Amino acid sequence: MAALVICAVPAGDQCSEVAVIVGKHHAVVLPFASTPGTDAVDRTADAVRLALFEGEAKPTGVQTTASASNDKADENGEEGAADESRSRHTVASATFSCNGQLLAVCGDGRHVTVFCTQSWTKVHQWAAKRRVCTLRFSSRGEDLLLADKTGDVYRFQCRDGFTETGELILGHISVLLDFGMSLDNRHIFTCDRDDKLRVSRYPNAYNIEAFCLGHTQFVTCLATTSKFPDSLFSGAGDGSVIMWQYRSGSLLSKLELSEKQPVCALAASSAGTVAIAQEKSSKVHIASVEGDCLRVQQSVAVRGAVVSVAFSRSGDLWVITTDPQQPVQILSVPLQGKAEYPVVQSLLQQSLAESAPLLEGRLHSRLDMAMLDKDPMDGMHRYFERKQERLQGGSTAAVAAK
Repeated sequence: MAALVICAVPAGDQCSEVAVIVGKHHAVVLPFASTPGTDAVDRTADAVRLALFEGEAKPTGVQTTASASNDKADENGEEGAADESRSRHTVASATFSCNGQLLAVCGDGRHVTVFCTQSWTKVHQWAAKRRVCTLRFSSRGEDLLLADKTGDVYRFQCRDGFTETGELILGHISVLLDFGMSLDNRHIFTCDRDDKLRVSRYPNAYNIEAFCLGHTQFVTCLATTSKFPDSLFSGAGDGSVIMWQYRSGSLLSKLELSEKQPVCALAASSAGTVAIAQEKSSKVHIASVEGDCLRVQQSVAVRGAVVSVAFSRSGDLWVITTDPQQPVQILSVPLQGKAEYPVVQSLLQQSLAESAPLLEGRLHSRLDMAMLDKDPMDGMHRYFERKQERLQGGSTAAVAAK
């Protein structure tokens, strides 16, 4: 589940970057500019708070009457109906279109909302058939793809307006955890709880190109980069990250992290750098590809447990954590000749401090990956255990009869 997305969006004759940080009931939009090779990351405009299901976008410092009453209900624990409604609208995923003109957000319920990034107003909103877990625009931006908890992926055309009736293009018999698109828009990648990563042709996804088999536990997240257009990166519950040649399903390199915690977030920059975060860990691992080998170059400690990571266009790494004082931390791209990612301070900190109350609920409602573990299917072992229990029970009864 993505809690952070970054994209360059058109703004008049220029193109600026925005970071969208997904909160429990809102999404916070932070326009910014960064200078490659320096620690300068500056806010270029006021932050915007998107009320996902109840009205138009508002500046971060502005609260409507409805929002104020909702916040009061949260503090006092009252208004049970309102709390139940908001719980259904906990945000799960967000994505930009390829040209940066549209932002799509889905909740833990069935609601999907699309915003125009020019004015941050709602373009379309509808309810999906089932609970949505993640969504992506196709690489060309002509389709919006939704994945639900049952393992199905639906395609919604958005070229000439949005269609509320999606086309089922593929399905898994297991819980779908993430999916992605190839850069050439010809393949779709899906991963599930049953340790499988499937590569299907797009849009005719009933044609399966390959299976990428190498993880020993559930596959949690995927990433691609223009540096290696024929490769795919995946993270899993066994604490490993694998680099694949996705067309053939060949394993190119497998990185075993020292901490055997599930990989909860994965991001790849245009330069080929891979950022890796693990569940309940305060470290971000920075890896790179040397030849065909994926290796960790540096591990950076941040405040709080890492929730999500994303690279900006300049190569800076944005990290969302559970730290209430500093929920978003920015790691500067390495200077020439250096291999360090220092945590930078910027003019964004004021906006981040204002956004912290909105993010708090989201950061404490992450997916519990312990629920994804499965008991091994070892029928013979259990059979002998039950047999030994019966034999011991018979011996005890015989001794008692004597």
